[in-house]
Amino acid sequence: MPRLMEDAGKRARCPTCRKVFPVVESQIGCCVECPYCHAAFRLFENDIVKKRRLVMHPQAVHRRHYDGLLIAGMLFIAIGALGLLYFVWKRTIETVARRPEVFGGNDSIVSVTEGPRSDAQTSSPLEEAETAQETRTLVDASAASSAPSIESIAGQVPAVTSVVLAVRQVGMAGPPVAPAEKGEAVEEWPFSVYRDCVGSLPYIPSGYMGNFADMDFDDCCTTKPHSGDSCISITYRAPHQWVGVAWQDPPNNWGDIPGGYDLRGATKLTFWARGKTGAERVEFKMGLIGRTKKYADSARVTTGKVRLTKDWRRYEIPLSGLDLSRIITAFVVVLEGAPTPTVIYLDDICFE
Repeated sequence: MPRLMEDAGKRARCPTCRKVFPVVESQIGCCVECPYCHAAFRLFENDIVKKRRLVMHPQAVHRRHYDGLLIAGMLFIAIGALGLLYFVWKRTIETVARRPEVFGGNDSIVSVTEGPRSDAQTSSPLEEAETAQETRTLVDASAASSAPSIESIAGQVPAVTSVVLAVRQVGMAGPPVAPAEKGEAVEEWPFSVYRDCVGSLPYIPSGYMGNFADMDFDDCCTTKPHSGDSCISITYRAPHQWVGVAWQDPPNNWGDIPGGYDLRGATKLTFWARGKTGAERVEFKMGLIGRTKKYADSARVTTGKVRLTKDWRRYEIPLSGLDLSRIITAFVVVLEGAPTPTVIYLDDICFE
């Protein structure tokens, strides 16, 4: 009787003990002995155990299908939750950037030629609600001149309404301005800050603040000026943060050098403004440099956030009762970011 040989390819089942043991091809048709019960029998082809293919029970197949759907659903929910968290995080970052603790302050003030200044004076936080209070007063009618004139700058055009803005004084702690350090005296009124892009004016829009890399400033814009041939156009393209422009004397003066004008004869600061869509929120200021600087503005006021209209409107900032003996920063405009570019227009800025 031939001895059994290991052959992983074929196996035979003993008819006596029903155990399976390996066989070789040459043993088929011969007598073989079971290695377990030692029973001898003739090995036929039918005794060869064929490989079985495992077939999953139908109920197990359904259970496996449901498990796959459950896992897919859990993954979908997890991805949705992560997406929601990312959306909330992004909106929070944008909101914080659009409404910083000191919106419109000097934390990131830089000058056009000097670069960033870490010691720039900061301003107080803004109130979230609009503080602009509109009271309309009629202005006497007079003939409007086609060329820019002092009368047109003063806002004396036929049948216009003037919006008097409620302002609040900020950052006036410290000693008053000494008589020897007062600004250059003004003899003629109205005293223009901007009249047209031609000619020299006492204050220069040199103080860029905030994210001014995304700002376009054009003081010779010809898109529907209020008077004359040009106006000021400011476009802020970023959807977050803020940007500001300050009219200074001399240019790039952040309180380190003497300058400014003695405006004690003025009772109000007037200007014309409009927005491209009528939904722009802008803050206007007079005075910016705090008294921690050697040469500070003698008065600082802010209007808070003002919503512009699509049409030209005349605005007034009352100055009565303020110390205007040295105003280095005559006019400041601050814009906040929006989903679409913010575009505003300014014209005929002057002290009266």
